[in-house]
Formats: sequence, C-alpha cells, structure tokens
Amino acid sequence: MEKRITELDNCERTMFVTLTKDEVQPYYDKAYKEIQPFIEIRGFRKGKAPIQLIKQQFGKKIEDDTNEEIINESFKKIIQEEKIEIAGEPKLHTINKTDVGMEFTVHFEVFPNFQISEYRGLQINEPVHNVSDEEIEEEITNIQRMNGTFVEAESVEDEYHVVNLKLIPIDQTSNVPLLGEHVEEIEVYLADPSILPELKRAVINCKKGDSFRFNPGESGSGMPDRFYQVNVQDVQKLVPAELTNELVETITKGKLVNSEELREDIGINIQDVWNKRSREAMEHQLIDILTESNQFTLPESSIWRLMTAMVDEMKERYKDQPNANSITLENMKNELRPIADRTLRWELIRNRISKIEGIAAEDYDYDTYVENELQRDKKQNPEQVRKQLKENSSLARIILEKKVLDFLLDFAVTNEISFEEYEMHHHHDHDHHDHDHDHDHDHDHDHDHEGEHEHKSNLIV
Repeated sequence: MEKRITELDNCERTMFVTLTKDEVQPYYDKAYKEIQPFIEIRGFRKGKAPIQLIKQQFGKKIEDDTNEEIINESFKKIIQEEKIEIAGEPKLHTINKTDVGMEFTVHFEVFPNFQISEYRGLQINEPVHNVSDEEIEEEITNIQRMNGTFVEAESVEDEYHVVNLKLIPIDQTSNVPLLGEHVEEIEVYLADPSILPELKRAVINCKKGDSFRFNPGESGSGMPDRFYQVNVQDVQKLVPAELTNELVETITKGKLVNSEELREDIGINIQDVWNKRSREAMEHQLIDILTESNQFTLPESSIWRLMTAMVDEMKERYKDQPNANSITLENMKNELRPIADRTLRWELIRNRISKIEGIAAEDYDYDTYVENELQRDKKQNPEQVRKQLKENSSLARIILEKKVLDFLLDFAVTNEISFEEYEMHHHHDHDHHDHDHDHDHDHDHDHDHEGEHEHKSNLIV
C-alpha cells in the first residue's frame, strides 16, 4: 500500500492511496464466500452456485459494495499509523480500479496543531461583594411574606394584595358593555411578576367597589387589543408571618431554631451565590483572553456540526412556540458562527493545556457524583455506579474543564473590584459560553416556604 498526504490548508488534507491486487483480492474473495449461501442461480440449489458463476453474474455489484470496506479499513489503518486526529467525516473523492489494484482519494480535515500562548499568570478582575445586612433583611421579609396570611381589606395599598376583578368587555367609544360578550372574574396577586405592570398600576390605590377602564393590548405584550371595564370586587391584604422560633424551625425542617441562626444561614447562602458569580466571571475572562490570543484556523466541518447541534437543541427547546419553524441553520448561521467558533476554540485550548500539564479526570473526581447517585437510589452498587459514571464522556469533559479552570485560576493574577465596576466593563451573554457548570443564582436556603402564594390570571399573565 502506498500513500501520499497533501496539505491543502491549515486543517484540510487530501490522501491518495494505491493498493495492489494482492491487497484487495482477499476482501473480494471473502465477500464472495459470505454471499454464496444466499445466491440462487438457475440449475443450482440455493447456496451451491460456483463462485466463478457468481462472479460472472454479480461480480461488479459485489466488488463495488466491498470497495467501501476496503477504503474504510485502509484509511483507518493509515490514520492510526500516522497518528492523525480527524475532524468531522472524511469524504471519498475518487476511486479507480486498475489492472494492478485500486486507487482512491479521500478529503478530510484535521484539528490544528497550534502553538498555545502563555496561560499562566493571566491578569483578570475578581468581582467582590460582601453581603449586607439589608440583603439579609430583605430575604427575611420575603420569608415572612411567603409564610403570611391574607385578611380582608378595603383598599389596595401596595402590590402585596390579592384582588378579585370582574372584567366586562365594553365599546371603545361609548364605554357601554358589549352584549353577548363573556364577562370574566379573575383573582390576581399583584406581586406576581407575570402580572402586567399597567394593570398593577391601575389597581393600586383602588378601593373595593372602584372601577376603571383597561386595554391589555396597550401594554405592548401581545395581549388582545380590546377594552374592559374592570370592577374591583374584593381586596385581601397580605400580613407577613411573625418571625418566631417556631416559624424558623418549620421552614428549615428543624435545622435552625431561632432568628439569629436563620440570619447567619441566609448570609452564608447569599454570600455563596455571590462567590459563585465571581468565580463564573473570572472563568469567562480567562476563556476570553485565551480564545482571543490563540487565533488559529478551525476545521469547518466541526464548526458546522456544532452549529447544527445548537439549532437542534433550540428546536427541541422551543418546539411548542409559534415561531419554531423559523429556527433553522440557514436563518441562524450568522448569529451562531461566532459562538461555535469560540466554543470549539476553547475546547481545543483546554485540551492542549490539560495535555501539557498532565491534567485528567481522576478516580477521586467522581466521588461526589457517586455519592449523589447513591443518595438518589441507595440500592445501587457503588462500584457499578462509579464505572458507569467514568464511562460518561460528557461528565469527564465537565470534570476536566473544571480542573483546567482551577489550574488557570491558581496561577492567575487577580485585581479585586466591585461587581458594579465589573458589570460596567463586561457585557457578555453567558448563554454563549460553552460552560458545563450549573451556576445557580437562586437563593436556595433549603427552607421549606409553606404557604407560597400563587394567584395567577389566565387573561393577564
């Protein structure tokens, strides 16, 4: 077997291969023997037709089908021998059978061999935030409201009220109720973030028995453009729960016993959220610096495959939305191209750093994942769970990325600044980063908030 590999571009290659007759003939002989039992030729019982007769009648078809196997195995062997890392799917350009054997040409792409820039000692900003007493008290107030009760009231003083509204369709000009139109009664909790702000403003300061004119369409939110007379029929005011020791024990399921412990726990949890945000911000800066300072050519096939995967994911996520049909690669390629470029570039840089520094997913890196899985189902075998997790390539990639970022952060030179200052200079859409971390920005204090109020309107929401 003779081969010749030609470099067309930084990532594009052409491989020309020549095989002798002695190298290809065993493949054909094997194919004839394998198909012989299934061949029926007049004058012979099924499977008993001579090989020579099979060659005469079906030889071209059988050998053409076998050529694919010959090419695949020959190409794979050369790739392994030359230690070439293929990007995407190779494409067969030409194939010619000759008197002395076979020739074929394959076009393929490889991942770039680049000289990585310095990655130790990168200078980044570290956003810092210290939790204030006001933040803790705000969370305490939220807890008291979520565990509060509603009492009858005569007027709406603020958004922490539930109002019962009657919506009567009216004529736009005369304000006369439209006969035959459906009159709807809804109950609305004004603090619900899904309530139209225009409706909330109209209701606040109203008294029981008041009425006002309202058109949801004027909010610009896609609501129907029609006019209603809205009657305020009933008003209930939220009375926050008193922060007693009993309430603290109830919402924390006995983990905490008084308000001092609760405030301390809330402060720790809020600070943890800010610390995670700081870590995320520093990670994005490191990735920005490295992807911008390592500008090498990327394989087009990998970029397009990544964009296709992004489109498929969006199609699935928004399949029930009205404009789902507009989510196509053709429509979104200009927007997705820089995202795919950055994602792939960072992956190659990350892999290069891990190789240079000997960073890999070790057995102990899976301990937390094994423990979490066993907590979910204690009947599982721990070693079997560990084995399955270690075979998960996506999880291995998550672990590897965290370890590489840990390494980069350990060597980084950081400058502490406030979050306000950081956000003034960094306007990244974090959805565009290929991060496998689940950054939870919710204040999860493991508190069981009983009595959370969910008053929603099928018209206004």
